[in-house]
Amino acid sequence: MKKYSIVSILFIGFVGLFVYINSNNYTTMSVFGINIDMPNAVWMMSSLFVFYLFSIIFMAVLRYKNFKFDKNVKKDIQIIKDNIKNKILGIDKFRNTQELHHINNFVKNIKYLNISPIKDKEFKFFEDIEKLQKGEEVELKKYKLSADNEWVILNQLNKLNNDENYAKTILRTSKNETLLKKARDIISKSTDLNDIIEFNIPISKDVILNNIENKELPKLLEQSKLKNSEYIEIAQKAHEVYKNPEILFSIFEKQHFAYVYLLIEFEVIDKALEVAKEYEIKFFEYYLILRENGYKIDIKEYINDRLL
Repeated sequence: MKKYSIVSILFIGFVGLFVYINSNNYTTMSVFGINIDMPNAVWMMSSLFVFYLFSIIFMAVLRYKNFKFDKNVKKDIQIIKDNIKNKILGIDKFRNTQELHHINNFVKNIKYLNISPIKDKEFKFFEDIEKLQKGEEVELKKYKLSADNEWVILNQLNKLNNDENYAKTILRTSKNETLLKKARDIISKSTDLNDIIEFNIPISKDVILNNIENKELPKLLEQSKLKNSEYIEIAQKAHEVYKNPEILFSIFEKQHFAYVYLLIEFEVIDKALEVAKEYEIKFFEYYLILRENGYKIDIKEYINDRLL
């Protein structure tokens, strides 16, 4: 603008001088009812100066519009960054841009878990996203995410994987089924029966196997509701741990299917047949009848072929 003004004034002066040299005549013109008599050179310079003023005003308006546009674009860029961040983090907050309208729909299509973050100084939170995806635990309080936010859930799952004691906290405080299932799986592998009872963990085969040497094993077996094949697997594992048949019989006495199996394993055949008939366990009755009739069938093969 400064250079334009200098060139314009020099040009106006040059034209005025040129007209004055070539024509020193005067011209009278009426301006707002007033007759003004001035040299032609002055009239020419005045006209050019008015044109110069209008051009300055025109350029000033354009410059202001450009300035406003650039300012709005800068705001839009920040809005877009915030919108992208909110979408990726799962925050329900979206602002429309003023100038860059076409980007709004693009941002709305971003799904926050489906992203492969690349470190960027403009999106520093990508570093935390990358850590979460790698299974690390991250401090997310600064993002003010809701409890059911999927990044929060993933962060808690990561903590469960890294700290099994956290499972108790989840079972006491969380309502998310994914977290609760993971926490129950962790507690089910615990050797502390108090935790299993406190959190009402279903007594599965794995729970019992994990507590095979626990003095409360008979109580666990009594409270469980497993398949006969699972009781056999547990009895086989217990057989490896407890070599004394009397201990095994006392543990599995109320689990009749597994009890008969152990009696057969330790060759207590008469008692095995008695229990099998008493509780109508045909599976072993047939085996014992075949055995009485001279058929030599290994009990483990018999079970593996027909039950496991």
